[in-house]
Amino acid sequence: MFFGRNRELEQLNELYESNRFEYAAVYGNIHVGKTTLIKEFCKGKRFIYYQVTSCDKDYNLAKLSEAIHDML
Repeated sequence: MFFGRNRELEQLNELYESNRFEYAAVYGNIHVGKTTLIKEFCKGKRFIYYQVTSCDKDYNLAKLSEAIHDML
């Protein structure tokens, strides 16, 4: 069961339904439900998900590029 994040889901849906390219960065303390929120939002939608690591920016950009390529 998923509950308690209706406002956040509404905000994500506004971005998703926009006619423009949108980007959402979800961040916060550990164990507050960020991943669960994203998984709930993505149900039934076409999406690209990439979780940034603490490695350098070149590594993260390469991995994000792979995620985008895999989606296309």
